[in-house]
Amino acid sequence: MNMKPVLLIGLLLISCNKTDSLIEKGNANLVLGDYKRARHCFAEAVDHDPNASHARLGLGKALFQEYCTTPEDGSLLMESLVQLEAARSLMSEGRVEKLLSRVWLKRTHFLLMNADTTEALKALSRSTSLDPRSGNAVNLAGVLCFYQGENEKALTLFKRVITIDSSIVSGYFNAGMVCWADSNYADAYQYWFAAARHAPEDVEILSWVARAKRRLDGGAQ
Repeated sequence: MNMKPVLLIGLLLISCNKTDSLIEKGNANLVLGDYKRARHCFAEAVDHDPNASHARLGLGKALFQEYCTTPEDGSLLMESLVQLEAARSLMSEGRVEKLLSRVWLKRTHFLLMNADTTEALKALSRSTSLDPRSGNAVNLAGVLCFYQGENEKALTLFKRVITIDSSIVSGYFNAGMVCWADSNYADAYQYWFAAARHAPEDVEILSWVARAKRRLDGGAQ
């Protein structure tokens, strides 16, 4: 009797069980916020089986969780993106996109804080392509367009933010800023008034509403 096929099947079963066990432990640690142990478990699972999509996903999450505690370490963010992109290529469509978009958005903020606008725009483009309905990513794209003097494009993006999620106050506020810059005081007032309805205690928004109202009434700014 040839024992080799039986032995091979047994080894494969042991290998699968080990990978599944490591992923299970990693997920348990991840839920508890113990990203170091989670990272160790997922990394071992990936070493054991590079095609283990859930191990890749878990490792990406653990690295992102660690980055959130040490946001000055951009290398953790890049390592997280590597794992999440790998997980996306291994998993069915739609499983990772929203999380991956959020991490790319974090990468955008990190690059902007380090004055790397060119790479920030690339990261933001990746974020919005993964989740076109991410209001925060679209809003940031509008802000960057506004600072680059692309007012018409910026206003279009801020209107899109409002359509995606009407509760995002910055969508209304930023749209009002574009209108104000274009001397369209009536629309600026309408956008800021809408923002104030969503954030009635925001002093800055209320001050801009009052400023626009004075301008419309023919008074000084």
